[in-house]
Amino acid sequence: MARVLIFGFSVTEETAGFVPLVRRALSGEIAVERKALGGAAIPVVPYLGRLLRYDRYDYVLFEIATCLRYAEADPDRYDRELAEIVAQVRQAGAMPCFVNLFRGPVDYRTDRLIRAIRTLAEKDDLPLLDLTDTMVEAKAEGRLADLLRDGTHTTPLGAAYYADAITAFLRRIVRDRPWANHTDTVCEGRFRYIPATSFGPVAGVMERKGIKLPYVELAAGAVLRGTLPEGLTFRGLLFAMGPATGIFEVASGGMAHKATAYDEFSYYRRFSYWLRTLPQSRNFIVRQLDLEPKAVLRKGERHHGPRVGQIAGILAEEIGEPGVTDQTD
Repeated sequence: MARVLIFGFSVTEETAGFVPLVRRALSGEIAVERKALGGAAIPVVPYLGRLLRYDRYDYVLFEIATCLRYAEADPDRYDRELAEIVAQVRQAGAMPCFVNLFRGPVDYRTDRLIRAIRTLAEKDDLPLLDLTDTMVEAKAEGRLADLLRDGTHTTPLGAAYYADAITAFLRRIVRDRPWANHTDTVCEGRFRYIPATSFGPVAGVMERKGIKLPYVELAAGAVLRGTLPEGLTFRGLLFAMGPATGIFEVASGGMAHKATAYDEFSYYRRFSYWLRTLPQSRNFIVRQLDLEPKAVLRKGERHHGPRVGQIAGILAEEIGEPGVTDQTD
C-alpha cells in the first residue's frame, strides 16, 4: 500500500478539515498520515526535514500555499526554499507533490508564491493540484463563504470539496506516477533542527497534528544559552505561542533582537518560529522578557499574569568547514 504524508499549515491542521475525509475515502487503498504546523510558513520547513521523516513515505503532499506571504519583494526566496524542500524529499526517497489551497487576503493576479510553486512543479515535473482559480471564481460569484468560513479555513462544505479533489488527485498520482527511488538527488542538507532540550531541561511536550516536541520553559528573566556544534551557525527558534507567552530577547553574533511569541491568535497554543540572517556564530542567548505584548486577541480573555516562554527547537544552518564560526559573543 502506498504511503502518503500530507504536510501543511493551519488548513491541514483543522480537526474537522479535509484530512480526515481524505483518510476515510482512501482507507485500505492508500495510507495517509498528517503532520501540520498551524501558524508557520515556508521558511521554517527546510529546517524540519529530518524531523518530518520523509523517508517513511512514498509521496509527500505539501499544503503550504496558505501561509502568510513573506517574500513578495524578493521572490527568489520562494524559489530557493521550495527547491530545498523538494531536494530533501527526493533525497529521502519520496516524491514531492503540491496542492495550492486558497488564502483569503491574497491577490492571485499578482501572487508570486503561487507562481513559484507552479513554475517549480512544471520545471521538475512534480504533481500539482491547484484549486486557487476555482476558489477565486467562487469568491467572484459570492459563494466563497459557503466553502471557507474566514476566507481561508473550511466550512463542512469546503472541507468536503477539498477532500474530494485531493482524494482524486492522490489516486491519480499513485496510479500514474508510481514511486521511484530518488535518493541520488543532491541535497546540501544545510538546515538543522536541534532540540532546545539539548541546552535545558524538559519542561513538557507540545503536540499538534502528528508533531510532538519537548520544550524548555523560561520564566520571566530566565535565560537559555548554548553553543552549537562546529560548522553550524545560529539562525532562529521554534517555539510555542499561547495565552501566557510573550517576547524573547535573542542574542547571537554580537546582535540582539526581540522575537515576539504572541499575536492576535494566542488564545490557543500553537507552534511558531523566528528566523533571521545573523552574523555567523555558534553561540546564542535567549532571555524571556517581562513585557506585556501589544497584540489584541481576536477572542477570549487576555492573560495578565507572568510571561512564560516555551522553546522547542534551535534552528541552525551549516556554513562551512569546522572551526570557521565566530565564538566571541
